[in-house]
Amino acid sequence: PTLTRFTSKLYKIFKDHLITHNTGWKKKTKQNQERLATQMDNENYYKVIFYLFSMWGFFCFTMKPLLVSKLASSRRKHS
Repeated sequence: PTLTRFTSKLYKIFKDHLITHNTGWKKKTKQNQERLATQMDNENYYKVIFYLFSMWGFFCFTMKPLLVSKLASSRRKHS
């Protein structure tokens, strides 16, 4: 979804640029602002993915062994 939105926005900017070849400074600055916004969006998207992956890794490396040892000890108690 993010990639398609980004590409469509880029296409729109390109189309606007072709139709109105530098009509005014205002339009150009607006386009640059939009481009910056999309860039920020993508950066945040990657940050979230990285955060989730790091959390998952942290869980796997720290919590899983603890859970496994706890389960093993509880099984030993039952038997």
